[in-house]
Amino acid sequence: MRRFYQRPAFYILLFALILTALLFSEMSPYRGEKLTAGPAENPHATGPRHEFPRAFVLASQNPREAQSVQLGAEIFYQTAKFAPTYDGNGLSCTSCHFQGGTQEGMLGLVGVALKYPEFDPRSGHPVTLQERLQSCFLRSLNGKPPQEGNPILQNLADYVTYLSTGVSKEQELKWRDLDWMPAAEKIPIEKLDPVEGKRLFAQKCSACHGLTGHGDGWATALWGENSYNDGSGLARVYTLAGFLFRAMPLSSPNSLNLEQAQQIAAYLDAQPRPDFAGKAQDYVGVQVPVDAVYYPQLYPKNPLTEKLQATPIPQ
Repeated sequence: MRRFYQRPAFYILLFALILTALLFSEMSPYRGEKLTAGPAENPHATGPRHEFPRAFVLASQNPREAQSVQLGAEIFYQTAKFAPTYDGNGLSCTSCHFQGGTQEGMLGLVGVALKYPEFDPRSGHPVTLQERLQSCFLRSLNGKPPQEGNPILQNLADYVTYLSTGVSKEQELKWRDLDWMPAAEKIPIEKLDPVEGKRLFAQKCSACHGLTGHGDGWATALWGENSYNDGSGLARVYTLAGFLFRAMPLSSPNSLNLEQAQQIAAYLDAQPRPDFAGKAQDYVGVQVPVDAVYYPQLYPKNPLTEKLQATPIPQ
């Protein structure tokens, strides 16, 4: 008499079990790049970080919502991998919004979803969270936006909304204020010195970003074809300076003073970067911000580029 494992029925049952396991694995929200231990994070980021109840992802009352948040986190951390059709420069959301958007002072997104719909001065009308995310694809990632209803856009929106867990709608989000410097602290654009910024960049930034500003394989490209385009938020000098002042260098945030941050920002925003063709449709009917140096509506040519190019190279 043959044992059960020697019978054909055993192999049929074994095959059925393996197939079932594969099907359930494919349906799982934790397939592929698994986040049970969290995505790979920036090893140099420091400072306060908002902690979220990860049990929301692991034990949500709504499995579809939990799955969307999980997939949104994967897209946020590895945008070029999980949304390659829409990512134009190889950067990821977390290239600017450190630690998955949870790092205070580093373009943190905690609570941000609660503020939408919100008036957008560039477009001249209120925008939804998904519309704001589309703008990030267009400008910061120099790509094209997923259309409304696209799962990638929905996943990202669900993840950013998840970052507001435990935050009240009325809570003041001080970390959102990018252009926060008092007018008295701002160096007028015409008095900024991108040459001094270049010297400071070599001293304080090039160890990670390289003297060419193209990154070292880990750090973000700061100009050139793999950088944010000239219609993005960081292409505005004071916005970039505020970020640098709070977040850079990563190994020693808040070590730059406001003048140094502005001079480095002037050097970075004097550099060539991809052109955003939609700039002509920005700020229609209102004054273009004075630090939007790439905008021909305000400057026939970037004044910081002109100043940098006009400075003789030391022999």
